[in-house]
Amino acid sequence: MYSDRAIHDHSTRGVSRGVDPSGLLDVGDDVEVFSGYEQTWTTGFSVAEVMQGNRYRLRRRSDGALLPNPTGGSDLRGCPVGGA
Repeated sequence: MYSDRAIHDHSTRGVSRGVDPSGLLDVGDDVEVFSGYEQTWTTGFSVAEVMQGNRYRLRRRSDGALLPNPTGGSDLRGCPVGGA
């Protein structure tokens, strides 16, 4: 299982990223979020709401806080099974 602390992945996996716009994520799914600034994937988030236009509202798992702005599907990916 994942810890509640964010884990940064500095690998080159960010080259092809994102969620297919057909909607592969559902409410409650654990996701990694891509940081364009750091060029890393960060764990510790789950989908709180699926919105129109391939956008998602996220919840931070460490404290349950709902993030204020929706995130585009191209900056999300499902967490890998068996850990990051």
